[in-house]
Amino acid sequence: MDAMWKSGETDGFHITNWAMHPVTMVNWNDAKAFCQWLTEQERAEGLLATNQTYRLPTNEEWSKAMGLPDDVATKNIYPWGKSWPPPPAFGNYADSTLTNYSPNLDFIEGYDDGFATTSPVGSFKANVNGLFDMSGNVWQWCEDEYVNLIPGRVLRGGAWNTNDRESLAGAYRGSFLPNSRNTVS
Repeated sequence: MDAMWKSGETDGFHITNWAMHPVTMVNWNDAKAFCQWLTEQERAEGLLATNQTYRLPTNEEWSKAMGLPDDVATKNIYPWGKSWPPPPAFGNYADSTLTNYSPNLDFIEGYDDGFATTSPVGSFKANVNGLFDMSGNVWQWCEDEYVNLIPGRVLRGGAWNTNDRESLAGAYRGSFLPNSRNTVS
């Protein structure tokens, strides 16, 4: 595991890596290594039993944590419901504030969350399960392999620069190779 995630910069974008912001530039391998490291740390401190481990959620577990219905794949459902665009200040997505940072990026017309890139964790209301930032801010890695035309690992949730309906729908799964890094995961 290298320290590239500490830089917070890629393609000319500086992504805030303040103490309360999500870490970016984390690939799937890094996320897995962190789970292993945290497991070892907490076992050594007696906080975790030897038969317990930290791991990434499966795609199905992520959907349940998000509070999505089981049949979400057949419906045009977003984390906030069936309407478009997202309701005001629902999450950190590509909004008009992003254009202040980079006027060439597309954004969700009529949406403004106040953050050009990442936002502090917990800046928006928790979901139905009491979890913050399940939608927006940064894409989240899942354990599963992506089983479609694009090889890689499953990413869920959208990010600060996600602006299209398809990618923000509850049924959407992104995919990156396990060693891929970018400003949104």
